[in-house]
This record gives sequence, structure tokens and C-alpha cells, in this order.
Amino acid sequence: MLMSCQITYMRPTYATALVLALMPLFHGCAAHRSLAELRANPAKVATQIAISEKSSSVKPADAETSATRVSNLILTALVEANGVPGMGAAVWRNDDVVWTGSAGYRDVELKQRVNASTVFRLASVSKVFAATAAAKLREHGSLNIDAPVRSIVGYLPDRWPAITTAQLAAHTSGIPHYQAVDENRGGHRFATVREAVGVFQDRDLLFAPQSNYHYSSFGYTLLTAGVEESAVQSYLN
Repeated sequence: MLMSCQITYMRPTYATALVLALMPLFHGCAAHRSLAELRANPAKVATQIAISEKSSSVKPADAETSATRVSNLILTALVEANGVPGMGAAVWRNDDVVWTGSAGYRDVELKQRVNASTVFRLASVSKVFAATAAAKLREHGSLNIDAPVRSIVGYLPDRWPAITTAQLAAHTSGIPHYQAVDENRGGHRFATVREAVGVFQDRDLLFAPQSNYHYSSFGYTLLTAGVEESAVQSYLN
């Protein structure tokens, strides 16, 4: 309700943006007293921030300082709420980074804290980038999403029925997800997309393309290969 009925008067500062984005994640967490209200009633906190921002009596400099403090508090609460060692966050406004924050540890044993330079493993969040890249290439006429992916990725063996990049993006290609043999695969960094494709290019499909749905990270690996070949530049760069 807060997001639908009160967002109309919230200025798009990074404090409110972060509160609203993280609201669903704070419920039911054990907390220190300083974080208890934030986790117990994030909607109330968001409302209070919105009201304080609306007030003309708050100087801009003080508002920015307060927003930074609240944002850092929220990020600390989010680390505890998710039970992770550490997190980093950033907020963009009008194409500019207006706030960055970090909380917790990047190395728990050595007590090394997360900072602005900490690199996080994106895991399946990276699928968003692959799909977006494919969509942009299609928009510019550089990728036919209905063409067989083998006509785009020349090094792909000719052992599967025709699979399109649209089917790869929609998880309807029939390419399997991780299997028992891939149990420790996540710890390996592949130097090229082609090397990564080589891991599964000789495996059997689970079903004929477009006949069923099966989530597949390997399918998205092949999608990145199609993006790379269509853009004529390294995807990893």
C-alpha cells in the first residue's frame, strides 16, 4: 500500500528508494535494538523518511546526511536479514551514482570488510544482462532471435534440432540445466564463452525445442555465445 498510495509525494532520493526496495526483506529478524523498528515496521520508517524529506525546514545538506545514515542502517539490517556475510549497494538517480554503501565482511575468517571495490559473484543475476544484450541487438537488427543459433554460433556442433535464441532466453530450448557431473562446476572460471559452451555442447536435449519448459543456465551460456557472435566482440569484456 505504501508504494502505491504514498510514493506520489516522495522525492526520488536514495534513502526512500532503498527503503522501498528492501521493505519486504526485513520481517521476522532478530535484531539489536537500534535496528528493531526498521525490521519490525519498515513501512513506518519509509513513511517517516518521506515526511521528513517533504518538510521544507530540513536543509538539503542535513537531508543528504540523514539519507546516507539511514541507507547505511538499512544495508546493515539487510545483511542480518538475509544471513549473508556482507553486501554492497548503490543507488542511481538521473544517470548518476548518488550513494554507495557496504556492510559486513568479504572474508569472515580474516575479518576483511566489504568495500566499494569488492567483487561479488552475480550467479543467475547475470542472465538479465544476457537477455538485455540480446534484446538490444535485435532492436538494432544485429540478431535474428528466430534464426537457428547454430547459424550464428559457427562452432556449435550440428547434433541438435534447430534451437533459436528466443527459445534459449525463454528456457524452452531443451538444453539441460546443471547435472550431477557439474556439481563442482561453479568454482571454475572459464576464459571464454566458447570454452563454457564446450561443457554441454555434446549433451542430449531433454525434449524437442519449444515443446516444454526447463530452466537452464547452460541455455543462457549459449545465448551469450549468440550475443557475442552477433556483436562481433567478446561478451566477457
